[in-house]
Amino acid sequence: MVRDFSNALKASSVAEEYEITRKHKCECGGQLKFIHQLLLNNEDRYYDELQYVCVECNKQYEFLFDINSFFG
Repeated sequence: MVRDFSNALKASSVAEEYEITRKHKCECGGQLKFIHQLLLNNEDRYYDELQYVCVECNKQYEFLFDINSFFG
């Protein structure tokens, strides 16, 4: 999987990451269910990737966050 780190959303805490993702719904209108969280390092910068799946249609979503303001 190729990640575009330049498009990562800035977050000031893990709680803020979950608050942002909680507001999203699937294109089909279904709720997203949390699957997994990954800590990533790219060029000595840190990122969180939160993975979700729609409970209605099983479409997967990944949200990439720049966490350098509070991690590392």
